[in-house]
Amino acid sequence: MLENDPQNTKALYRRGVAYTKVGELDKARDCLQTAYENENIDEGEKQSIVKALADIKAKVKKDRLSEIEMSKRMIKSTNSQAGQQVRSSPGDPKEAAAPASADTADKI
Repeated sequence: MLENDPQNTKALYRRGVAYTKVGELDKARDCLQTAYENENIDEGEKQSIVKALADIKAKVKKDRLSEIEMSKRMIKSTNSQAGQQVRSSPGDPKEAAAPASADTADKI
């Protein structure tokens, strides 16, 4: 339908909703925004488009919060693993790299 009429509000709306369902949020937003800007749009269509755009905004926010939480868990996990490695290391690295004492040097 959009091939014949690229400004078809209903087709743009449906494409936008389809893109939303498959996670193509940028493409969905573009289609819905184009449909909203169409001059031949009635109030019912306008409300549906506004709701669909709000759904996209909510999904983006939810995805972003999920990414933040995942990042926090990864950082916490990395920090706890690093703490375990430090605690399980034998001796202080400074002690291991200490220069030989004068007594040891005299024996050689």
